[in-house]
Amino acid sequence: MNTVCSVLFSYSRDCGLVVHTAARALDLGCAVTVADDARDPMPGEVCDSLRAAGCRVVATDFNRKGNLNGTECAVGMLDTFRDAATAHGADTVIKLDPDMWLGSLRWLPQAGEPGAVFSCKGVIMGAYAMRTDTIPALRRGVLETKWSCRVAEAFAIGTNLKRQGAVVHPTQHRLAEWTPELDVPAHDIVLMARWPRWAREEGMRRLTAAQRA
Repeated sequence: MNTVCSVLFSYSRDCGLVVHTAARALDLGCAVTVADDARDPMPGEVCDSLRAAGCRVVATDFNRKGNLNGTECAVGMLDTFRDAATAHGADTVIKLDPDMWLGSLRWLPQAGEPGAVFSCKGVIMGAYAMRTDTIPALRRGVLETKWSCRVAEAFAIGTNLKRQGAVVHPTQHRLAEWTPELDVPAHDIVLMARWPRWAREEGMRRLTAAQRA
């Protein structure tokens, strides 16, 4: 039984990245759920390849408001975390985007810690983890707080994780530019959101290949 599962939220344009992100999480021993966007789904062959690799693939139909924004989206994501944890028998859930490379599991919450978030200059980043038993309280907190109509899910969920006492890790992992001399980082997570799309796929391949060597 896996005790850690990763949940990746994807859609049609991310299919070239999600296979690498999922493969890395599997390499680290995580169970993986890929939550596809039913309103803009990945091609069927990509879903089939993810399932063949050992991933659980589900379709979500809540409104993501573009790049995972809004209260409805945050609540839908928390419900997806809960369902993934139940399906995988996991007590810890990691949220990842397809352009995030998971370097290690050492940053995950330990016994007695409700979760862990990354923060850069006070801004909560899009990668975080939670203990499964904190999800009901997080859901209530998101619903009871008055947010902007397009609040980022990372801010809504991450803020409530912090209120619950989550560990806050400073980010050393947000690499702003692509470098062809990319080495396996000593970082827990590498965020590739600012890289050109072609560089993200190349970076994923290089990082995973180097780590498997």
